[in-house]
Amino acid sequence: MNTKLFTLTTLSLVAGLLLTFSSCQKMPMACFEASKTAAAVNEVISFDAACSTNAYSCEWDFGDGTKSTDFKTTHSYAAVGQYTVSMMSMSKNGKKMDEIKKTITVQ
Repeated sequence: MNTKLFTLTTLSLVAGLLLTFSSCQKMPMACFEASKTAAAVNEVISFDAACSTNAYSCEWDFGDGTKSTDFKTTHSYAAVGQYTVSMMSMSKNGKKMDEIKKTITVQ
């Protein structure tokens, strides 16, 4: 077999294996707990995404234009209303994601 052809074939095989193994990350499963689902204006609510599995990072959207990337965070709302809190968990390469939402009522 031609040495150049053998080298090219070997490099192609190795590159293919690397791409296959780098995409074998597990699908994250988003999960979070809120200390309260009903609160008063400016009352601090704790949010914890430690129950998420296979999550390398997360992104919170508190429904009022505020965001966070901490797995454990706190937030308070400045106005009465219902807010949809979403938390997205992501794999290490950011290609796999899962999202969960909960409603917070502020009175």
